[in-house]
Parts: sequence; C-alpha cells; structure tokens
Amino acid sequence: MAGGKKGFILYADVIHTVEKLPIDLDWQWDERFHKCFLYPKQVNKYHNRLSELRRNKQISHDLRRVYNALIYLGRKRYKEFQEKLRNQPRVDAQKFIGEKKTRNYIFNKYGKICLRCGSLEKITIDHIIPIYLNGTNVLDNLQPLCSSCNLWKGIKIIDFRNNGKT
Repeated sequence: MAGGKKGFILYADVIHTVEKLPIDLDWQWDERFHKCFLYPKQVNKYHNRLSELRRNKQISHDLRRVYNALIYLGRKRYKEFQEKLRNQPRVDAQKFIGEKKTRNYIFNKYGKICLRCGSLEKITIDHIIPIYLNGTNVLDNLQPLCSSCNLWKGIKIIDFRNNGKT
C-alpha cells in the first residue's frame, strides 16, 4: 500500500474492515496537502474488480458498500488535490504581493496611487501579466492599481507604467 499507515488515519472508522478486504486499495499519499487519494485509472480498476467479486458472490453486500465508500472518497480526494494544484500559483502570488517588503518596494517606486486613474483610495498590487496567463511573481511584473481599476483590468495584459501600452 503506497499510503502506508497514513492512509488509515483518514479512515479510522473502517480500519478493522480494511484489513480484511480482498482488494488492496493503492492509496497515493501527497506530502504537500497531507491527504490520500486514488488516481482515476485506479478507481476504474477497483470498480471492475469489485463488480467481478460481486458477480462471483465473493464479497458481501456490506463489504461492497465499504469499498464503494472508500473508492468514492479516494476519487473525491483526487478532485480536491487537482483543484489545490490548480489554485496553488494564485495562492503563492497572493502571499508574494502581501509581503510588506514587496508592497513597500512597489509603493516607494510608483507611489501609493493608481497608475490608471490616479486614485488614492483602496490601492492594490496588480500583476501586469496575470498569474492565470503564466505571469510570474517578480517585482517587474507588479504595478499599483485601485481595486476598481484592478477589477476592470481583469486578466488583460496592460502595463499602466507605460501609459497603458502592452
């Protein structure tokens, strides 16, 4: 079992049953998010094996329900894992622009003023090339904008440091 004992921590309520199961679920442990999951190919393989055991009457109805619950949970955790991987660059970007030294550098360089409309209210730090479009967390990719101009800009690539030219 790839997950080892760590996988059992999440499923302590069925550990006594899991040890007696005829199918060994190969849980994948992810150190980054500290959760076990099943890959989609594994889910299909386990469903087919479970159907075969059921047809041959080698598995009880209760045991089948436990398996289905574990497989469902493994698939759900895989989807959560993929979602976290997709969102991780955005989370990293928010941490970067939230750092005091980053904000101070940008505000000292351009002033605490919106480069699009000149507003002094609700100034935020904007990525010129958005993270969504593979922008990076470097100081040369940041500019101060007010929250309404930042919302208006969205995921467009507009550098207001050069009077709005891309």
